[in-house]
Amino acid sequence: MTRALVATVLVSIAATGLADLSSGQVTIRGVVRSESGDAMAAAHVVVGGTSIGTITNNTGEFKIDVADLPVVLEIRHLGYRTSRTHVESYSDRSVQVTLEPSVYSLDEIIVADRDFAENVVRKVIQRKQEWASALKRYQADGYTRIT
Repeated sequence: MTRALVATVLVSIAATGLADLSSGQVTIRGVVRSESGDAMAAAHVVVGGTSIGTITNNTGEFKIDVADLPVVLEIRHLGYRTSRTHVESYSDRSVQVTLEPSVYSLDEIIVADRDFAENVVRKVIQRKQEWASALKRYQADGYTRIT
């Protein structure tokens, strides 16, 4: 009885593997995590050079079907560096990816309390008399800012 059960299990595993090979589709599964080990939900997983892709679920897991191996998976997430993972053989079909944070620094940010277009329109209205002789059809009575 035990031998029959073991044989049945082995045959079903082999048949599943052969079915994957005969269909021409290879399923790659994986998990995407941050450096701290947190699951990365909504990370983009794309097969390099194609439009085939998927997004990780809430636990950072993904599943993607590709036509053949080897492939390069590009994993992206906002605020993290893009990671490229090579899947060379059928034994590599389960991947673990760790994304590194990407640090951006800005030199200077200027926050103005007025809209740039508002200043331009006000200057045009102030110079209305100067330009009236140059332009025959010009009229501006006021400027209303709608927010």
